[in-house]
Amino acid sequence: ATVGYMPSAMLVHDVDIDDVEYLRHDDKPFLATIFKPVGQGPFPVALEVHGGCWCRGSREKSRPTNVALAQRGVIVVAIDFRTCAYPASLADIHYAVRWAKGEAPSWNGVPECIGLLGTSSGAHQA
Repeated sequence: ATVGYMPSAMLVHDVDIDDVEYLRHDDKPFLATIFKPVGQGPFPVALEVHGGCWCRGSREKSRPTNVALAQRGVIVVAIDFRTCAYPASLADIHYAVRWAKGEAPSWNGVPECIGLLGTSSGAHQA
């Protein structure tokens, strides 16, 4: 199926923000902050992989950017993942992609239209 998406440069959505556990390793929960545009949709989904020199950083770091993207009609899912733990970090990110595809319809998102974005080491892993 072909999915087309053409955001309106003038349309700004309200944004709902939720934190949910998407993964757990032993007793440690890994959270995703979901920035959902309020509107008709369905919307594309971007999984945001934070930077932080491979060993620092958090999903909260890019909050202003994630809100701005959601206001323009993109669901953003900012994730926690294991840091300082290559290749375990990639396993967490891959799991997050599969999880987001499964959850996308409940967010008014398009499971076939999921991309990744990141900054610094997060971009390298994305």
